[in-house]
Amino acid sequence: MLDILGNGWPLLAVASLFGLLVGSFLNVVILRLPAQLMYEWRQQARELLESDSGADGAAAGLAVLPDGTPQTVSLPSDTSTVETHAPADSDATGNTGTVAADATQTAALPPAGAAANTDNTDNSAAATTNLLAAAVAVEAAADAPAAAELPPPDLVFKGSHCLQCKHPLSPLDNIPLLSWLMLGGRCRYCKTPISAQYPIVEALTAVAALIVVWRFGFSLQAAAGLVLTFSLIALSGIDLRTQLLPDQITLPLLWLGLLLTLQPVFVAPSDAILAAAIGYLSLWSVYWGFKKLTGKEGMGYGDFKLLAALGAWMGTVSLLPIVLLSSLVGAIVGGLYLVLRRQDSSTPIPFGPFIAAAGWLQFVWGEHLLRWYEQLLLA
Repeated sequence: MLDILGNGWPLLAVASLFGLLVGSFLNVVILRLPAQLMYEWRQQARELLESDSGADGAAAGLAVLPDGTPQTVSLPSDTSTVETHAPADSDATGNTGTVAADATQTAALPPAGAAANTDNTDNSAAATTNLLAAAVAVEAAADAPAAAELPPPDLVFKGSHCLQCKHPLSPLDNIPLLSWLMLGGRCRYCKTPISAQYPIVEALTAVAALIVVWRFGFSLQAAAGLVLTFSLIALSGIDLRTQLLPDQITLPLLWLGLLLTLQPVFVAPSDAILAAAIGYLSLWSVYWGFKKLTGKEGMGYGDFKLLAALGAWMGTVSLLPIVLLSSLVGAIVGGLYLVLRRQDSSTPIPFGPFIAAAGWLQFVWGEHLLRWYEQLLLA
């Protein structure tokens, strides 16, 4: 451990400033990464639906418009009658404009080689014109690209802006923690209140970085500990907002923990592999047991992966304290939340932040916690 009042304070000050900067970036990750994932999932689902609709439509004479609206063209055996059907208020939008079709259009065409009835010439001509226009519209709609959903901003290159007025933020508005305090927690341009998440995440990241560097000093353990700390803060923030624990963070964290055993930095390879497997399978078993008994899902697969990652970093000895501490704190905090918000027991509460907090405490003060557990059991 570093001496805060001695020669170690410059390094601790640098660690705190570094934590503030990273905390500002973690706010971006917490807000934008779920939006990117949602966008990718919608794009993939849209592609699958369009592919399935196109295959079914080809077999049944169905044309799929760019907005997903099906349009059926039925050709009876009597070629003198042609019908086109489209759902009410359906439209096809392309680069050439918007064309709307009636719910059902029927055009009676004279048989081939027969003379046209002069009394119905105008009606037949109008019907034929409408039919041709509808056919051209369907063909143009099939060729026209669908109105693409704009992708969300990336994590690095897109500058920050106010979520309400969309005004880009200046560098003075992006100083970690200080900008929020100087602006009184409001946007400089539209005076909309700024979420307290920003200063909380930045301050928490700075304090956590200071503690990690104080605990491990200037070492590889401290560098790895900072990566673990920042990842856990990002996962907690995302889970609290969206009830998601993205694979883009949990899986690299798991593999990095296993790679660190090659040194080894914290635990031996065999212990890390065993702990990762036990961590995943233990919560997986609880999940399926609870689902079979109640028909409900008590947690998500992201929780399994997060506990497996923590096991890879800290070994088998850490799993029981993490599970016990996270369950205890989760039950207390979750119960208070339900009572204060007047919610029933079916209200979902993210479990990831409790696992992350318990894992971080075990990582920093695991030996002290283990001795405290032993004393508690002996007493």
